[in-house]
Amino acid sequence: KNVDFKLIFNKKFITLIISSIFFLFVLFLSIPGLYDLGRVQKVLSEDINKEINLNISLSPDIEYRIFPQPYFQIKNAKIFYDQSGVNNEIAEIKNLKVFIKISNFFNKDNIHIKKMGIYNANFFIKNDTIKFIRLFFTENFPKKKIFIKKSKLFFNDSSDNTIFIHTIDKSKFENLTKNKSQ
Repeated sequence: KNVDFKLIFNKKFITLIISSIFFLFVLFLSIPGLYDLGRVQKVLSEDINKEINLNISLSPDIEYRIFPQPYFQIKNAKIFYDQSGVNNEIAEIKNLKVFIKISNFFNKDNIHIKKMGIYNANFFIKNDTIKFIRLFFTENFPKKKIFIKKSKLFFNDSSDNTIFIHTIDKSKFENLTKNKSQ
């Protein structure tokens, strides 16, 4: 009978330890939810520009989500490209997800992007944007994964008349060159 008591005590103790570790891990994952969202908007814009090579404008409608992995969800973002010192809009994004690495949650000014998901976006392609797109995919493509779902490509002529529309159900873009520093 004494052996049974120790066995039950050990099971309860192990269950308590596992539950405590799980609770602390979920608490750790929720740290970015405490960040000032105005600061997050600025830091994410700068990091997307630096790490993904896109000039992006983010709305203040930002939410932090934990599952299935930590990410910031931004409603209504826009991507611009620079043409002769003028920013021209190339995309309107209804839902942008920026997945972040959990390695530095305590540093709110240095958020590392893991990958980026674009949902329900409209991309506007004109003759003058072809050069920007070619440079992005050949020379400036980031080391981060980018995926696009449920979006549309609008091919416009010089008068902004839509010539062709293409639907993107699901696409994934990834730089396959190996970077030894990562």
